[in-house]
Amino acid sequence: MDIIAGNHGLNSQMKPTVAEPLTVDAADIDNNGSVDAIISYYIQGKSYPIATRDEIADQVPSLKTKFPSYQAYCDATIKDIMPKEKFETATHLKAEEFRSGIFVNDGKQFQFKPFDNEAQAFPVRDFLVEDFNKDGIKDILLIGNNYAVRAQSGRYDAGKGLLLTQQKDKSFSVLHHDGLQANKDARKINRIENLIIIANNNDKIQVYRID
Repeated sequence: MDIIAGNHGLNSQMKPTVAEPLTVDAADIDNNGSVDAIISYYIQGKSYPIATRDEIADQVPSLKTKFPSYQAYCDATIKDIMPKEKFETATHLKAEEFRSGIFVNDGKQFQFKPFDNEAQAFPVRDFLVEDFNKDGIKDILLIGNNYAVRAQSGRYDAGKGLLLTQQKDKSFSVLHHDGLQANKDARKINRIENLIIIANNNDKIQVYRID
């Protein structure tokens, strides 16, 4: 059995790699009983926190004194923000891959094969596996987007539903179509008989009929 993996995609400022991963460092910086998680990503070869000075100061008010101005904060890294003793005992996580794709099982191990670039333009939240083009091989219909984001980044809303048709060599090709417009904050897709039903976050359900 293979594994289909929906991911954040590459249509954002954050494009992690093995050499330059996105990181999460979490510790109770101000000893108030609450864990402070700070996300950082690379910009021109150096990792910086994604949070602005105002956002980080709202989370840890004591940092207003440490960084009294935006100029003082602009070059700060996680080690400048988090005291050494806190950093050493913090939880450290990292993400090296934001592409959506499929883990192909060759019987011994899984090999990750990312989807085409068009499938990386939006966060993939759910999918249907069906033989949509009736060639005897199962295809993948992806849906996604994400509206629950920081105002600074803007909505991830480039997705309109994307059909990937599987070829005999197990590769996938994008099949463009105008019939499906899953262009909302889509979270779930299902099929009931000849109907495709898409559930959207804080919005109406969309229903499409398969001819």
